[in-house]
Amino acid sequence: MRHHAIVILAALVLVHSAAAEPKSDAALKDPATLVPASAVADIQADSKKLATTIGKAPEPADPFLEKYRKQAACFLSKKFVHTAVQQGLCSACHASVDDPAVLNAQGSDLCLSCHQTDADPLKKAHLGITVFEGSCLVCHDPHASSEPQHMREAGQHMPFAANEPRMCDQCHNPTGADGKPVLKDFLTESCYGCHDQVIKDGLAAKVVHGAFAAGSCTGCHNPHVSTRQAHLKDAPEAFCRKCHEIPDRGHPVLKHRPFKYGPQAKGPLPSTFNCLNCHRPHGGDFEKMFRLDKKDVGPGDKPKNKLCLKCHKM
Repeated sequence: MRHHAIVILAALVLVHSAAAEPKSDAALKDPATLVPASAVADIQADSKKLATTIGKAPEPADPFLEKYRKQAACFLSKKFVHTAVQQGLCSACHASVDDPAVLNAQGSDLCLSCHQTDADPLKKAHLGITVFEGSCLVCHDPHASSEPQHMREAGQHMPFAANEPRMCDQCHNPTGADGKPVLKDFLTESCYGCHDQVIKDGLAAKVVHGAFAAGSCTGCHNPHVSTRQAHLKDAPEAFCRKCHEIPDRGHPVLKHRPFKYGPQAKGPLPSTFNCLNCHRPHGGDFEKMFRLDKKDVGPGDKPKNKLCLKCHKM
């Protein structure tokens, strides 16, 4: 019994010491230091037995594991598990047990504390690109995934999809020495290859969205991963307002309850409401790119009034 207790104590000390220094590069990068998932349950069970033997309960390896045991089990069931998750080092990334959304660093700074973009494996996986914009978490799941390289399991754009032959060269030219991505022209080369009719229709409209005409496709769409419709980067009301500031008074969108308070599932009207309910994003045949077809507007009709009457019957 004494020998058994010493062995258990040694195991607990090893796990606790790993949690005490969650940002250790060696611990995170060396696969030989991984604690098997089955061993975590065994250690927790043995620790309870040991507590009754010595009269004192040992400290848990990581406070997150006790509170979020079900989530941890779900992560460990995936085919590809982040090393820190395998080791139970939740506090390496998360700063608050009560609110896991509070992280030790913001954006990609947290990922880059362990993963160096100029390291050969990452550099090769990203076509030699070492300078990135946006968050790593747009494409990668920080916990676990069924996809290689911890790719997000849903919303992958087809040329980028991990389970398809990746066609990175459809959008990218060879990366230069500065490590910055080199993109092809969206309207004539990359996006046009698959979305030619969408581009033709948008450019042929009477009123063309300036960003669309300039070929700024990635200003609104994420070319890699997004679970939103049309691979949008964000909710339309969020990213449209980055360029189009809606005044406090005058714009009718402010009077619509679904825009102000979220989904309103009442009656025949749309349950959600955003900029795209009224405006076409690429181009249209009427002022302000109102979402109307020529057949909707007769001689003498005001497009704005006809737009309202598509939902509000008189």
